[in-house]
Amino acid sequence: MKNFITLVFASFLAIQVMAQDISSSSKSTSNSTFSLGIETGLPTGDFSNTHSFAIGASAKVAAELSANAAFTISVGYMSFSGKTVTVLGSSFKNDAFNVIPVKAGIRGIFDGGFYVEPQIGYTFFTGNNSSGAFTYAPSIGFITDSKIDFSLRYEVMTRNNSNLSLFGVRLGFGL
Repeated sequence: MKNFITLVFASFLAIQVMAQDISSSSKSTSNSTFSLGIETGLPTGDFSNTHSFAIGASAKVAAELSANAAFTISVGYMSFSGKTVTVLGSSFKNDAFNVIPVKAGIRGIFDGGFYVEPQIGYTFFTGNNSSGAFTYAPSIGFITDSKIDFSLRYEVMTRNNSNLSLFGVRLGFGL
C-alpha cells in the first residue's frame, strides 16, 4: 500500500509538472468531453476463485485542465458472473456480484493520444452485499481524433483489509 501511495503521488506530481503552461501569453479555453463506454473485466487473486468474467457500462466526463491534463469523473455498473465451486464434494454456483464504481482522477495526456489516468473513488456493492469499498484504479489508454477511447486498468476495491481486484478494459465513445 505504501508503494501504491508513493506511485499515485508521483503520478499526480508528474502530471502537474507536465500541465504547466510555460507561455504566459497564451490563453486556452476549457473543454469538457463526455463518453459512454462498454467495459469488461477479469477478477484476479481470490476473487477469481469465486467469480469470472464481468461486463458492464460506464459514463465518463473529462474536464480539460490544460493541453496535457484533464480531471475525470466516472460512474459505471459491472456484473461479475459467479463460478461453480465444489466444497467437500458439494457443488454450488456463486451468485452474480454487481458493483457501481464512482471514481475521480487526473488524466495525463501525451503526444499521439496516449494517456495515464490514476483514479480513486468508492464502489457500491448491490444486492445482499449492499455495502461498498474504497477503490483505486491506475489505467493507461489511448484516445483517437474521433473520440474513441480505449483503456486498460488494474482496479482494486479494498475494505476491512480485504481486496477484490480485476484487470479491466473500457471502450468509450465520445459524444
